[in-house]
Amino acid sequence: MWCVTLNASKDKRFNETGMIKYNRCITALAEYFGAGIIDMPKGYINIDNCMAYSCDNKGLHPNPAGHALIEKHIIETMYKKATLK
Repeated sequence: MWCVTLNASKDKRFNETGMIKYNRCITALAEYFGAGIIDMPKGYINIDNCMAYSCDNKGLHPNPAGHALIEKHIIETMYKKATLK
């Protein structure tokens, strides 16, 4: 099982402080249940480029290019975890 943290966006509901809190909760639950963690803030989409990879005016919902970068980060993270064992 894998859990995915929130990605950067310009949505006011998910300011940096709120996102950090949500991501801490997601990470804590993943660790508690022994799930893998996909840490999206360590991926390719960040607060500076999220609008370029978005299909809305908040940087919240990814466009096809955004989905491709999310997929790339997920695959790379899972591959790294699998090769470390």
